[in-house]
Amino acid sequence: MSKTPFLFVSLDGGFGGSYNLNLAINRYSTKYRSWLVTSRPSPYSFGEGIDIKKKPQVAGKLLEEVQRLFVVDCGGLLTIARYLSQKYKRRIAWEPHDSRSKVLYKWLESKSLVFFWSGSAYRCRSAEMNKAVRRLPCARTFAMCDLLRCDPQALPLMQPYDDLRPVPDSDKYEEFTVCHSPGYKHKAGSKGKGTPIIEEALKSLGVRHAILKGLPFKQAVQIKARCHVFVDQMVPTVGGIGKSGLEALCLGLPTLCDVSLSTFSGRYAECPVIHVENVDQLTSIIKKLRDDSEMRRLVSQLSLEWSKRLRFEPTARYLDETLEWR
Repeated sequence: MSKTPFLFVSLDGGFGGSYNLNLAINRYSTKYRSWLVTSRPSPYSFGEGIDIKKKPQVAGKLLEEVQRLFVVDCGGLLTIARYLSQKYKRRIAWEPHDSRSKVLYKWLESKSLVFFWSGSAYRCRSAEMNKAVRRLPCARTFAMCDLLRCDPQALPLMQPYDDLRPVPDSDKYEEFTVCHSPGYKHKAGSKGKGTPIIEEALKSLGVRHAILKGLPFKQAVQIKARCHVFVDQMVPTVGGIGKSGLEALCLGLPTLCDVSLSTFSGRYAECPVIHVENVDQLTSIIKKLRDDSEMRRLVSQLSLEWSKRLRFEPTARYLDETLEWR
């Protein structure tokens, strides 16, 4: 029985975990065969796809022949626009308000099915982008767990993890350490994930903390794995737990986050993230986790057991059971 082909199209292999999803499908899916086309090297160190600049003929053949696409955010649209610009020898835009994008959206209409990431809550262009894609008769959406609130009909999906494993207690930092990753907005001077609130709580407790920013993925994960607790974000309007928080759960870390607007469904059902709404709750729970090693151990076990569903093989099974091709 031949497998149904589909294509991931992303800006790079790391963004949205498209490289990991592609690996999971090709290793374990019984129904599908996939490829990944990108248009720039991955800064996240997950891995590379088929670059339209380095292998234009291979990438172009896949883009033309494969009828089912996973387009990962505006970066995926940008990659397709770059390909079409090369093909027609003129600039093709991806932004819906730009008249030069008509070629791109007409090209997407020619496909039998397009799964499109249901935008990012952090990007002002997302509303326009999502609206344009949803006009396509062949379009369906998929979304990360913290964005399902924006699109309840989306397929709950995010990158799987197969190489994240907890470290033994003997390899943890000797001093109780809380980890946090501010994200790119912290560099822009905004409140980002509520980093100032988180730092305030940790300083009031005199707790050692590791702030991860500007580090390669592999190095950041190594540091995170040696910590005892992870705090994802404390800004309710952001929407909830993201990639960094899911990584922490896969590493067996008790993970704290404001998930007041999150929707946990599909493969995210019963996610064991610890909900905190304000600095007082955050301080109280961190103090309990610091003082009670047995509590940390039990929460860690719960996190590891739940996170098994995020590994490659169960992800492939999940997609085999969930995807409905036309």
